[in-house]
Amino acid sequence: MINVSPIDLVYEQLEKGRLEEFYDDKSTHVWFIIEGEGTFVIDDEKIQARPKDVIVAPPKKGIHYFGKMRMVLITTPAFEAKNEHHVRDVTSSESPYST
Repeated sequence: MINVSPIDLVYEQLEKGRLEEFYDDKSTHVWFIIEGEGTFVIDDEKIQARPKDVIVAPPKKGIHYFGKMRMVLITTPAFEAKNEHHVRDVTSSESPYST
């Protein structure tokens, strides 16, 4: 028997990324990159993302990302809005993909 806490599964299609830094008190965020490329910034660590990559951000870590990507996001335990907190707006000039 496998004991799995509730999860959320979301499809994301982004043109520029998520231009907001946020963190979640409880959920781990796991992205599977389907198409495109981007850069995730998790607690100031820059992580390049390409198709078939898996990016993991544990709870209480600052997260934002740039790039044109199609991806699947899994959160566990399941997403609850009360646990997600805005840190700051991220300017497009911070993106390595800005033109």
